[in-house]
Amino acid sequence: LMGVRLRQKVDYLEGIDISAAMIAETARKKIYDRLDKAELVAALSARRADADLVTAADVFIYCGALQPVLAGLVPALMPGGLVAFSLEAHDGEEAVFLRPSLRYAHGIKATRDAVVLAGLDILRFESVVLRLDRGAPINGMLVVARKPPVNVSVANDIPGVGGDVAA
Repeated sequence: LMGVRLRQKVDYLEGIDISAAMIAETARKKIYDRLDKAELVAALSARRADADLVTAADVFIYCGALQPVLAGLVPALMPGGLVAFSLEAHDGEEAVFLRPSLRYAHGIKATRDAVVLAGLDILRFESVVLRLDRGAPINGMLVVARKPPVNVSVANDIPGVGGDVAA
């Protein structure tokens, strides 16, 4: 569903899913330039700083702990690259727990901490109702974060600091 929304806004679109059935269904729609059947963390870990945007709408709710996902995702982003994702939320102290729906709900504080610890700058962090399940609201979070841009300077570039730099 996210690919449909992004297709007209991007030049190149890739999709990853662990389900062969989802890959086949998505391929029939001809939305993506590339589709891979792969485990998410492994697929992200194989990339190196070439993605300018990673989206995950209703994806991380099946992943449990965020740290391994973010550890794979951050190196895949180019400097200044963005990540936008949604999660089901809960108000408890636990970082994450599995709901009867077999979706993980993440703690708000734990999510914020995981994003910051992964080295991302939070641009937007909202509590929202993601959807209704049998008439009951499913509370969640929408997160947009950025990998910091590379800032390269040498001693001669720093005001008030003189000296020669040999390379």
